[in-house]
Amino acid sequence: MEHDKCTNTELAKVFYVKKSAITAMTTRLFNKGMIKRRRDNKDRRIVYLSLTQEGREFLTTCDQKAIAIVAEFIDRFESTEIEQFFQTYEKLNNILTLKLGKLEE
Repeated sequence: MEHDKCTNTELAKVFYVKKSAITAMTTRLFNKGMIKRRRDNKDRRIVYLSLTQEGREFLTTCDQKAIAIVAEFIDRFESTEIEQFFQTYEKLNNILTLKLGKLEE
């Protein structure tokens, strides 16, 4: 998610989980100093979440570690195997997107 801010409700929709699960997770992230909360000026019931500097640094570190792990494993595959994997992954993603879209209706 490449946004400066979002709400618990938006996160719940993106991850297809209940808002209560997101609230519990964001509370833990807030307590660890990874995110900050800001109330909407017009509607105080709306709380926006955004990453702190510490949260951004942690996210960058996690991204770098994930890339290193994938690179370590991907070197063991032929280019055709990698291409086939991505094609299969895209097909699975499309199927899941359609399925989840029908569940929301």
